[in-house]
Amino acid sequence: MYRSLLFLSGPFILYTKQYPQCVVVGGSYCRHWMGRQFSFPCLRNKHRSTTILLANRNCHTKQGTRILFLGTPHCAAVSLQRWLQWSQQNPLVQIAAVITQPANARHPSRNAKCSPVYEIATQHQIPVWTPENLKDTSFLSQVTQLAPDIAITAAYGKWLPDAFLKIPKHGVVNIHPSLLPKFRGAAPVQRALLQGVTETGVSILFTVSKMDAGPIIAQEKVVLHGDEMAGPLLTDLFLRGTDLIMSHLESILQGTVKTWDQKEEEATYAPKLKKEEGWLSFHENAVVVHNKVRALSDSIGTFANFHIRQGDQVTVLSRLKIHKTRLVRRDSVFALGIHQVVLNPEKDGLRVTCDDGSQLDILEIQPSGKRVMNAREFYNGLQKKNIEREKVDWIHQSTRDKDLSPFNTTL
Repeated sequence: MYRSLLFLSGPFILYTKQYPQCVVVGGSYCRHWMGRQFSFPCLRNKHRSTTILLANRNCHTKQGTRILFLGTPHCAAVSLQRWLQWSQQNPLVQIAAVITQPANARHPSRNAKCSPVYEIATQHQIPVWTPENLKDTSFLSQVTQLAPDIAITAAYGKWLPDAFLKIPKHGVVNIHPSLLPKFRGAAPVQRALLQGVTETGVSILFTVSKMDAGPIIAQEKVVLHGDEMAGPLLTDLFLRGTDLIMSHLESILQGTVKTWDQKEEEATYAPKLKKEEGWLSFHENAVVVHNKVRALSDSIGTFANFHIRQGDQVTVLSRLKIHKTRLVRRDSVFALGIHQVVLNPEKDGLRVTCDDGSQLDILEIQPSGKRVMNAREFYNGLQKKNIEREKVDWIHQSTRDKDLSPFNTTL
């Protein structure tokens, strides 16, 4: 297996035929190399008897800028990819290691699912930490030995203790997808779309103990047109934030970067999403329903109940997952009696009339247990059956919404 052995002052490096650019230390779930411990639970699950540890050959060089990257979801993985592309053009800038949240097993019988950031890091042979406790002294000692020049966080998802913040020589810089101090917290993009804002943006800031309250390095504004979806918008904002850090990196490292403090009196908050928020009520204006789908459909999901009718007989009450909508009419024209859902004139959407007369088209829909399909496919599958949005007593609907929610109904 081993092609050559090179002895250095200190630990030795093993070069292999399969991974000529990597160090291989291996055989078990967790090993130490140069005093640093890295774990690869995903590799353990797939190759229990031959798990190996991969580390970039140059990740411990004393030359250049050593970046410690922290992130977890897809939008953070895209940011990490941008950094890796940039480091290829700038050899003196390198991702020395990555920290991401531990693998998640949603079902006891399934293998743990690693984060998107974890997958990208291992694909590029970058050392990865997945600490359960960021205050653990042995973990903090390993980060100290890594000696990062700067740490960059992108939707990591855990609070960073003061002991960690003090380790990177030039601080910890965070990418936050809002125009701070607006929408501090876990779900800034989703909360912004729920409110129907016409402008958002991204901020890069130094991380302090208080959540998203550090001094701002730079911001970039983005105009919204009313149809943006949270997932693609998050990715776009994190890429913009990554580019902002790159353009300010030299001044950050030199200690000459200019910042400004946030105005606490203008701060608003974006708390974590709750599953029940994905319940759609057509008693509300179509704008509210449309904004919910934009904000929540690709995270917690958005759902509504519909009646499928054969003539005058109700055949089934179906919970449908709504993936994409289009606003048709935002003006209110009182229309309590219109419950029927029809194929729109363009034949690309299911047109729903809300109680106030506003309208929207459902463009992508998913029946329970089936794949996502466009509106025309779903309509054809009804085989001439009628579909209606669920009828609820308008006067008492506010007290009944919880009971009618798809999260509390067995269908």
